[in-house]
Amino acid sequence: MDLKYIDPVKDANGKECIIESNDKKSKVMVQKVSKEEYKYTGYLYCSGKSSGTNDKVKPVVTLSPTRTTTASKKAFTVTLKVTDNVAVLSYRYIIYKDGKEYKDTGYKNYQKPIEIKLTENGTYRIKAYAYDTSGNNNNTEGGNYVINIPQPNCNSGVSLTSATTSNKWQNKNVTITLKVTDPSIESWTVKDRHYDNANRSSKVNILSKRTTAKTKSFTLTENGEHTITVDAYNSVGGHCSKTYSAQIYKIDKEKPFNVSISNPTGGNWTNRNFSLTVSAKEQYSGIDRWQYSYDRNNWVNYPKPASSKTTYVTTPFSAERNQNAYIRAIDVAGNISSVSSTRIRIDKTKPSVSFTTGSGPHNSNSGIRVYGRCSDNAGGSGVNRLTGNGAGVGSPTRGTSRTIGCYDNAGNYSSVSRTFRVRYYSRNYACGVELYYYRKSSACGAATCGSCKRTEAYQQQTHCINTNGSNGNCCPPGWKPHVGGYYPGSGNGSSARICTRTAYRTVYYTCTSATYCGWRGCRHSSHGIERYRNCWHY
Repeated sequence: MDLKYIDPVKDANGKECIIESNDKKSKVMVQKVSKEEYKYTGYLYCSGKSSGTNDKVKPVVTLSPTRTTTASKKAFTVTLKVTDNVAVLSYRYIIYKDGKEYKDTGYKNYQKPIEIKLTENGTYRIKAYAYDTSGNNNNTEGGNYVINIPQPNCNSGVSLTSATTSNKWQNKNVTITLKVTDPSIESWTVKDRHYDNANRSSKVNILSKRTTAKTKSFTLTENGEHTITVDAYNSVGGHCSKTYSAQIYKIDKEKPFNVSISNPTGGNWTNRNFSLTVSAKEQYSGIDRWQYSYDRNNWVNYPKPASSKTTYVTTPFSAERNQNAYIRAIDVAGNISSVSSTRIRIDKTKPSVSFTTGSGPHNSNSGIRVYGRCSDNAGGSGVNRLTGNGAGVGSPTRGTSRTIGCYDNAGNYSSVSRTFRVRYYSRNYACGVELYYYRKSSACGAATCGSCKRTEAYQQQTHCINTNGSNGNCCPPGWKPHVGGYYPGSGNGSSARICTRTAYRTVYYTCTSATYCGWRGCRHSSHGIERYRNCWHY
């Protein structure tokens, strides 16, 4: 009021109330009624008098009955009542069960007597508290309340059966049957705690609420794990509960999906063993195994437990083949995924390579080129390239080795080597042989002519014969006198009369190691000079 936020407060006579004077003052009392509620009471000092009441009387708190004289065989109710000379503001009670705190209400607004229900077997004590509107408080404590209600038997009195094996994943709906055999059970409630593996969340479904039937069946349809709980009640308020935690029913009607294959070869040819990496998504029962097939009819299992994974590296493909491999996954519940495929191309057989050019000898002044062929096995990857094909071998050569190699499309390689011989040729001469007669005296006559001797002509059209005479009368027909030159022989004499003639061979010979080539042609130790004949040589 000093700050003038509100107008001065006046009493009924119009006199202003004061905030504080000596030991007298105006005030506001705040009381906590409950956790969320508060009560505000104003006290004003006006004209020497205080407003409000000067209440010092405590509220009266009672519990009825104050205790049980004999154990109750049914649910028990205790009434909490609070009275006051002015008004009751709030109450609170604490229940202790078997010596331990069981429930604490905290302070709450009091409107009317409170009924406290005790439904479970045990020994209880209750302590109650109350405040009146003047801030006075009081409390009371009752004696022992003993409850011994006959309880139904959920362990042996209720059975759960199913044609489906529990704790094993199924890819179909599951029907369960509950049967009550305890005659004291009057009604019962069935709850299904469903855990969704895909979402990793739980919820509780009420399958049946307070049914009185003795036998009842239920069909579970949702994917995931189902745990059944039964709450049973008898006529006097007894209650029992049983959770069939050892009988969990697992449903997975969803097949694995997003099947993928990683092929390190990309479906191309290789000559090595290799494995595939396969993967799939599976949200409930998990992958049991992977399978492969080459025709989508005959499926082969990959080994367990190695293949019981959402991502699996297969055992290696090793046999030669060129076909699709089909892959699929099967989950624990028996659901089969869609099929994915990849190409398997393995060729480990080397190609066959051979020369089409013989080893020789080959006759060529310019050299030759060497060729070969390559072929791959039936069903193989095919020829990729032939290396060294068309390589040159120069002339002349007695022994040059060449190698031809072949690669197939899988990377297999094979090669073959061969030594080649190539000769070149030159112009050679026809072989000529000169025969001659001679005599030692100066006389010339047929009777004195000597016998013919065969010798080699070392130069074309040159006769290595020398005489000083020219008398040809002693020469036989077809022979002619030879004048000039020198005959390299012993005992010829300067006056020797020589007859000569030249005869040419008409049968040619092949150059051999005994033959050598000069600028004029081939020279042979026995046959003289051969003209105008090709001679192949190294």
